Amino acid sequence: MAYASLVSLQQTAHLVLDDHNKYSISVGEREQITSIREYVIFLIPFLENYPEKANRLEGKIRDLAYEAEDLIEYFMWNQFQMDWSVGLSRVEFEGRLNRVREQIGSITGDMTDDRLCNLPAAISSSRVAASGKNAVVIGLDEDLLAMKDRLCGSSKLEVIPLIGMGGIGKTTLALNAYNDSLIMGYFHIRAFVQISQDYSTKDFLSKVLASITLFEEQMFGEKKESGAAKNVCNESEIAQNVYQGLKGRRYLIVMDDIWSTRAWDAVKYVFPDDNNGSRIMLTTRDSDVASYASSGSPLHQMKFMDENQSWDLLKQKVFTNRQDCPPELEYIGKAIARSCRGLPLAVVLVAGILSAEVKTQISWEKIAKNVNSVVDGKVDDILSLSYTLLPHQLRSCFLFMAGYPDKYVLPNGRKDVRRISIVHSRFDEIRRPTIHTILCFAKSLDCSSPAVVVSFRLLRVLDVMLYRDCLPPQVFELFHLRYLALSFSDKIPTAISNLQNLQTLIIGSGKRIFKPHHLPLEIWRLPHLRHLIFVGLYTLPIPADRQTLPLDKLHTLMGISDFVCTERILEMMTNLKKLGFSTRVPSFPNLANLHQLEKLKIRASGSFSWQGPHLAFPKTLKKLTLVGGRLPWKDMSIVGLLPNLQVLKLKAFACDGDTWETSYGEFPQLKFLLIEGSNLEHWVTEKDHFPRLERLVLHQCWFLQEIPDSIGEISTLELIEVGYVRSSLMESVRKIQEDQQSYGNDALHFRYFNADY
Repeated sequence: MAYASLVSLQQTAHLVLDDHNKYSISVGEREQITSIREYVIFLIPFLENYPEKANRLEGKIRDLAYEAEDLIEYFMWNQFQMDWSVGLSRVEFEGRLNRVREQIGSITGDMTDDRLCNLPAAISSSRVAASGKNAVVIGLDEDLLAMKDRLCGSSKLEVIPLIGMGGIGKTTLALNAYNDSLIMGYFHIRAFVQISQDYSTKDFLSKVLASITLFEEQMFGEKKESGAAKNVCNESEIAQNVYQGLKGRRYLIVMDDIWSTRAWDAVKYVFPDDNNGSRIMLTTRDSDVASYASSGSPLHQMKFMDENQSWDLLKQKVFTNRQDCPPELEYIGKAIARSCRGLPLAVVLVAGILSAEVKTQISWEKIAKNVNSVVDGKVDDILSLSYTLLPHQLRSCFLFMAGYPDKYVLPNGRKDVRRISIVHSRFDEIRRPTIHTILCFAKSLDCSSPAVVVSFRLLRVLDVMLYRDCLPPQVFELFHLRYLALSFSDKIPTAISNLQNLQTLIIGSGKRIFKPHHLPLEIWRLPHLRHLIFVGLYTLPIPADRQTLPLDKLHTLMGISDFVCTERILEMMTNLKKLGFSTRVPSFPNLANLHQLEKLKIRASGSFSWQGPHLAFPKTLKKLTLVGGRLPWKDMSIVGLLPNLQVLKLKAFACDGDTWETSYGEFPQLKFLLIEGSNLEHWVTEKDHFPRLERLVLHQCWFLQEIPDSIGEISTLELIEVGYVRSSLMESVRKIQEDQQSYGNDALHFRYFNADY
């Protein structure tokens, strides 16, 4: 949680320091907050690169970050209220802030003294950095010899991929090869960098550059101010310095835990091939990624340990300091080792459980009867290990999800931690004014006292979607809210504009309504709004032409009724990724300029018509749902030419006409096609018109005579589902099923519903 608290503190400090117009801040206050932010900027990468040291101080760092952020947010609240009479006075605020600044500075100083500047490489993997020495290599002797042969083999630049499932020993093998004395002497420059799913190209390049800098310092005896040691911030400049620093030198770069070809493509150009025996080693779970990066170089497939190797590893982990396994435990110990099925990580986890138990035959037999249940019994130990190995940016998410019972079946009562509270009946049960998150699962709450709501002045997340009664207006004074989900029976008040930090707003109907609610114009005055979602009938106001709207951060706009898509509004929503609306206007809006849009849902009714000069969709669309509107089937080629479309749903006579004829080159990426409610009679198509189709679903296609036989020949097709169709269509599907089964195509499945229409 230390990492998450620091990132949150950094963002809060940015808000105060960078928005000069909103906050009146003295020179002394600015200096203190700036100093805290600078300490935080140092500490965040320290937590990533030195986890062993950081883990010992995690609780202290977290608490100080929380305290500093609470103070700054109190400051922001008082500025918003223009009142220092409640809570801390300004003098008290400055005094406490200075004390916290000094404590954070002290930790930063201690960590600066402990930085391991003499490491021979930029080791970033938490597993690697924490290990210090090479990990145990039981079962990897042959793999290590093979790695050393390849690393010191031909002079041509070679990419060596290590592939296998998680926990099988890829990183252990790579690290042992990397730290082998022969390898250390053979390569001029070495760098070991963890990539992971949430990779950063700039971070990777910076770590490689750090290794080059270290080499140059050792070579020339002093820090060089040019070349690789140059202090640069721009990614392209860092890449150029990496290339120049590696040029002419024999290097070994280990990219640990790479998940995608994109990660490889982003950095492969910085590795020069000087025919001097340089190597790049990858570890990955994905054989496609390995093959892609290796360009024909052999892949090294990791193997499971055999029973003897599993037992040797278990003994080495359980019996340390040259202890021997007692003879009476050997038989049962081997059985336990076998139950780990050759996976090194499983052996290590079970060894941790055995080490904590009394080493007697009775205790080991209990473990052997059901290793899985014993593992479950030691879940805290295992979760602790999993937590330690997680990247810091994922730890808070891990802990947050761990707070929920299995399958979200929440018990009666509440859970109350420092910043998260789950309530079922009364808000006033929550005692901490610094609470940041309240999740409500009750339909009726006792929150009649405004003071109860206002007391949560630092609240960031409030989810009361299930709450059906009227919320007190003081909710709209919670200045720090980032996420608000609520049901509202009455008119949304103009005070919504007070929530200047709001990023996600979800509004549902408190009761069943039959005419749209009109939202206030102030809905557009939320500068940080990213996601605006409506459940029910809500219409957006049309802003005045002269009004400037802060909509550039809006990514999601869903559930709008009677949406009037004016050109002006669309121009200010250029970063939209998800859009869903219903409309009755006569013409189709021009959406082609929404260049980030990936998901679109349109529900058409009334006098709406697809005809018009702007019948076009963004080429970035991946998912399109059309409900009603009766788009002529002949115009479906406009949809078919969308290069990235993967999901297409046509509902309630979204298209009109008796014949749909497709063409080659259309729907190149489409995987899912649904037609539900249609007057289509004839479908003329070929298998190569849907080259990637995986699922075809036809419901309520009452007039469609048959499905073309060529549909069954699509090699990627996994499912054909039909329901509420005429018998002739059903017969054509059954014929396709018989034909494909006769060809041995068992991968294609069929699903039938009522067919007597």
